[in-house]
Amino acid sequence: MNEVCALCGKDIGHNDAYCRHCGAKKGQGVRWYHKTWGIIILLFLVLGPLAIPLLWRSPVIPRERKLLLTMLCLAFTSLLGWMLIQTYLGIINEITGSMNHYRKL
Repeated sequence: MNEVCALCGKDIGHNDAYCRHCGAKKGQGVRWYHKTWGIIILLFLVLGPLAIPLLWRSPVIPRERKLLLTMLCLAFTSLLGWMLIQTYLGIINEITGSMNHYRKL
């Protein structure tokens, strides 16, 4: 009975050591950073949008899910950027308000 390649899903012959279609070693599983959970951790907790190329190189995630994760990552990053700018502007306003208060004294 033939084994199925973990990367491309094609049959690997009983006597073959490597997949004839993608070149993966027989018995080699998909690396953690190509699995959906690994990509989600990298996208939202570690690397942010820098992990998008890794997402698109994953052989096991379908194209539709790649598009969805890319859009979610960019939206999440935009939201965090907006929050950072708002926080910065609030701090600047507090500092200038305090400075104006002390100038009046």
